[in-house]
Amino acid sequence: MVGWVRRARHPRVLAELTHAIRAMVEAEGLQQEQRRAPRFDEARCLQIIEGKTVSLFRWCALAGARAAGATEAHAQALAGFASHVGVAFQLADDLEDLCRLEEDLAQGWVTLPLVLALEGRPDLPRTAAAVLSTSAPARVLERIRLELSAAALERVLLRRVDAELRRRGEVGGRHQHAR
Repeated sequence: MVGWVRRARHPRVLAELTHAIRAMVEAEGLQQEQRRAPRFDEARCLQIIEGKTVSLFRWCALAGARAAGATEAHAQALAGFASHVGVAFQLADDLEDLCRLEEDLAQGWVTLPLVLALEGRPDLPRTAAAVLSTSAPARVLERIRLELSAAALERVLLRRVDAELRRRGEVGGRHQHAR
């Protein structure tokens, strides 16, 4: 890959690759820390997603745009789009992993959909040990899975859209939705 980057002959591509790799390594460290001492924290989950997944999607978009001779404005627009695709990709991947919920809890994996689904639900356990200590672990896991259903996905996506609209100052625009 470094050979391709050098052949692209764009002065920023290698530096941007280095930045993306650094972000991925730092986020992997956060994720390993999260596995050792799980925190059900939306900001931490987003930090991991942005470091591991978004940084790679963003760099790929930038590198492709630069290799194609795009203007800086177009390269940045494509990188912004790729960032959103990276978040969407990671959320979809996390939701697809629901079939491994027991294994994920046992290994300390904490995903954004899980954090948001359990938010405001102190009655649901957060660790494999807590699930197993209940009188009906299978029913508890099923309740968690239900929280992570399509309704939970909708909440996750709507929260992300709302946050992005607020960031852009577009609250109250055409993207309003019923809750």
